[in-house]
Amino acid sequence: MRLLCAALLLCGLLALSGCTSTENNGAESTVQTQESPVTTKAQSANPSYLFTVVAAAGSTAPSQPARGEDERFTLSFSGVAPVTKFADRPLRTASVLSPEALVSNWSSWFADSPPNAVLTFAGQAGMAPQSIVVTLTKPRYEATGRTLIFTAARTYRTEEPSEKDKDWKRPATPGSFTSASLLIDNAGDSQAGALTAQLQQAMQQYVFSPNDASTWAAVASALSSILTTAWQQGTLMGPTAATAFTVGCQPNPQQILNGYLTCSVSMQLANGQNYSTTLTQMMASSG
Repeated sequence: MRLLCAALLLCGLLALSGCTSTENNGAESTVQTQESPVTTKAQSANPSYLFTVVAAAGSTAPSQPARGEDERFTLSFSGVAPVTKFADRPLRTASVLSPEALVSNWSSWFADSPPNAVLTFAGQAGMAPQSIVVTLTKPRYEATGRTLIFTAARTYRTEEPSEKDKDWKRPATPGSFTSASLLIDNAGDSQAGALTAQLQQAMQQYVFSPNDASTWAAVASALSSILTTAWQQGTLMGPTAATAFTVGCQPNPQQILNGYLTCSVSMQLANGQNYSTTLTQMMASSG
């Protein structure tokens, strides 16, 4: 009898051990199956960046087209703060740059097509803020008044699919407004844009370094290393690396005093395009 009980107990322990082993193996297999494609996707994805612009006030001119027509107007912001640039999955990074850097890099970040943007502005007293969607081109920046100016377009529509209210009314384009923010969508998909994004990300590694000549030289070396790799991989063309690209990070006393680090880059892309841009990184400290 005792022998029979011992045998049954042994069988039970073996069965329990078998079940536990099977469950653990199954769990491990499931985790590997779920993580593997995510890792592959993260490694192969090109970074895509969005930008936020915050301003004290703004205006549009002209403010109203004929009824039923798309609008085209000049969109101006005054009292513009430093621009926030951030990336969604898988990169998940953020940095702060000057409005001048946004303007100087515009042609590379949005080389494929003009970006859409959401303009949010304060409503009249006692009313909630309002938002409209615009398409942006031809940015320029004026240091006086910290003014950022775009050529903007807004599509005319009488219905909004996301709004279920039958009494929905299209928000009017404001002639002037205060407390504005602008969310600019999706940069970095083009060949030049992808390279520029890599260079800008490399500059971010030096944000807490002393803003002096040695840091500027280190940044120039880091950018040159990235572009040399791109040339070796065939993204840039030229018989030598020196003919495929140039990097200039010359210390500028005024830029250092204002807390910025600026580099000029010229690239000969494999598609035959000669592309030049200026990269600006806001530093944690001035010189």
